[in-house]
Amino acid sequence: MDRRVPRAGALRAGLRTREPDRRLGDARRRPAAPRRDSDGHEFDVPSGRGRLRGRGARRDLRPRARPGPRRPDRRRVASGHRRGLLRGPGPRLRRQRARRRGGSGPQHLPRPRPGRAVSHRLDRPAPGVVRFTVPLALGSPDHLHIHVLDTPDGALVVDTGAKGSDAALHAGLAAADVHQPAVLVTHGHLDHWGIATDLAPAVHAHPEIERTFAIAGGAPFGPAAPGFLDSAAVTEAFAGFTGLVGDVPEVIPVRDGQTFGDWAVLHTPGHDPAHICLYRAADGVLICGDLLLPGYTPNVQPSLDGSDALADFLASLRRVADLPVTLVLPAHGDSYADARSRASELLDHHARRLEHLREALAGGPTPLAELSAATFGKRADSRADRMLALMETYAHLEHLRRHDEATEMPDGRWSAPASPASSEGG
Repeated sequence: MDRRVPRAGALRAGLRTREPDRRLGDARRRPAAPRRDSDGHEFDVPSGRGRLRGRGARRDLRPRARPGPRRPDRRRVASGHRRGLLRGPGPRLRRQRARRRGGSGPQHLPRPRPGRAVSHRLDRPAPGVVRFTVPLALGSPDHLHIHVLDTPDGALVVDTGAKGSDAALHAGLAAADVHQPAVLVTHGHLDHWGIATDLAPAVHAHPEIERTFAIAGGAPFGPAAPGFLDSAAVTEAFAGFTGLVGDVPEVIPVRDGQTFGDWAVLHTPGHDPAHICLYRAADGVLICGDLLLPGYTPNVQPSLDGSDALADFLASLRRVADLPVTLVLPAHGDSYADARSRASELLDHHARRLEHLREALAGGPTPLAELSAATFGKRADSRADRMLALMETYAHLEHLRRHDEATEMPDGRWSAPASPASSEGG
C-alpha cells in the first residue's frame, strides 16, 4: 500500500494533502526534461508544479487551498470604520460629527440608543417603587431611569426624559398600568423634563426651576458681567438641544421637607439650583436624581443669583452622606448601597479641582477659557461640553473668590490675590 506522509507544513496549516491524479498515470512520477526560463534558471515541472533551481531560486509555487466564505468580523468592521477603509462613517464617527454640529439644530443630534431602553421590563428595586429605563438622544448619559412611586394621592412619576424618550416612556407606564400620573421633576436639565407635558400640564418642582424654564422659553442666560459667561455664547452652545424639549410645563412649587406619602423632599442644590432628592426614612431609600451618580461626575453650574454654587453642592453631598441610606436610586447608572462613600469620592474630586486651579492662578492673570482648558483638557470636545466646562470652572473660581483665594480682574481675567507684602511694595 502506498502510504503518503503529509508534509509537516501542511499539517500545521490544517490543509489536506492532495491525492495523486490517476488520470496522469505514470507520467506524474516520471521526471520530465528540465526547462529553462528567460533568466536561464532550470524550471522542473514533474507534476504540474513549478520549482526554480539555481541562483535566485525562490519558494515552491504550489497552489494554495482557497479559503471558504468567512463571516464578517465585527471588530475588523469597526476598525475599518475607524481607519476610513469602509464606505460610510461608523457609529463612533457619526456621534463625533453630531457633537461637533450640536449647535446647528436638533436634526444633527444623535439618535436615541434603544439598547438601553427596557420599558417592557419593569424593575421593583424597593417596595412601592417601579422603575424602567428610557433612551436619551445624548452621547452621555444615553439613558434615564423613570421611577414611579405609589403615594396616597396616586402614582407619582419622577422625571420623564426628553424627545426621543416618548415611546419608551408611554410603553413603560402602560406596562406598569399607570394612567394620568402626577409628575415630579428633580431639576431643570432638559433630559429630566423635556416631555413632561405629555403626562401633565404642571409638574412638582422646586421654585428655582422657573429660571431654567424661562431660559428654555427664550430668556437670556445670566447677568452681563465681564467675568461671567456670555449669554449669547451659552445660548448658541446649547441651541442643538432645544429640539429635545416639548412644551414648558407650569410649576407646582415644592419645598424642602415637604412629603409625598413616606417620601420627603430634600433640596440639594449645586448641580442645579433647583435640584431635589426624595428620601424615605422608613427604609433608607434615596432617589437622588443626579446628585450621587455612579460613574459620572455631576456638572456644577454657577448660580444665577450670585450665590456660591460649589459650596451648595458640597453641602448637599455632606447632607446626604449623613443620612442612614440603604439604597441609592440614581437617574443614570446602576443602583447601589453606599451613599457615604460616593459622596466622599465626589468631595475629594472637587478638592483636587480647586487645588489645580490654585496652582494655575499662581502663574499670573489668566482668562477663564484658558483656565477651563487647563482643567478639562481634551475631554471637552464639543461646543456644549466646552460651555459646561466653562460654567463649572467659573463656579469653582467664584468659590475661591469668596474665600479670598482668587481675584477677578476688570477685564475678566482671574488671578491669585496679591499678598500683603507685594501690595505694600507696590
